Amino acid sequence: MKYIVYKGTGGLFHNFRGCERAIQLSIQHDMSLIIDMQCHTGWGRFNDNFTVQSDDLIYYDDYETVPEHVKKFESGSAHKYGYSGRNSNYNIDLVKDVNVVYGTMSSKSFFKNLSLESIKVNEDYFDKIKSNNPPSDEKYIAAHFRNTDRKNNIKQFYDKIHTAVKKHDIHTLYLATDDSEAKIKIQKQFPRLKLIQKANPPSGVKNVHYNHPDAETQMFECVQDLYNIFTSDVFIPCMNSGFSYGTVSMIEQGYTLFPGLISNTIVEC
Repeated sequence: MKYIVYKGTGGLFHNFRGCERAIQLSIQHDMSLIIDMQCHTGWGRFNDNFTVQSDDLIYYDDYETVPEHVKKFESGSAHKYGYSGRNSNYNIDLVKDVNVVYGTMSSKSFFKNLSLESIKVNEDYFDKIKSNNPPSDEKYIAAHFRNTDRKNNIKQFYDKIHTAVKKHDIHTLYLATDDSEAKIKIQKQFPRLKLIQKANPPSGVKNVHYNHPDAETQMFECVQDLYNIFTSDVFIPCMNSGFSYGTVSMIEQGYTLFPGLISNTIVEC
């Protein structure tokens, strides 16, 4: 049996785009897949939170039961074994017993229409998310404001919020953000708006997916934000962020990371 090892990198959708491509290639070439998220400082084991729904794929999320010659790819990052730079084209050498891939393909046109439908939040994790976010009849606008390693103009964001509130007559805002000061600024700008924020991003970090002090909490907050966006009435994205881009793509394509959940959210760019 030959193997593809996928090394996790980047934020949620950056990571899953690469993982989905590795899934496709593993099925195409009849190879087993190792989804190594534990090499990523912001992740634990893949199966703790997620699953791959495919009858055509054999995959593992660790190296415990794979042959010895494959285990050498476990420790450290792919760089340690000479895989410098991104494997941006995901070219597979069919002669090799093990191919290591990571990052996302450099071709944006390929990933623009890449479906992530095979990757889902697992049932136990989904139950945890739902228990922490019980359903409500209250309408709300969800907004994602990214402003650490990728910057956005908060004044332009104010304008989008104002327009959405007026257009849809909804006065509750769920805020998903990596900016530790965004909630205070938005609340000051819109004092009559009911503002909800469940994630607490740390201050002074380059990005939360690598620099959050608690990776488990960061992952839960990220997936929780995603769930609350998918169940919102209106979504205001930051389209220079992979998180917003991936979320909008799922809404437009009619599926989500959550089993059985389809979003009817209106996207207001």
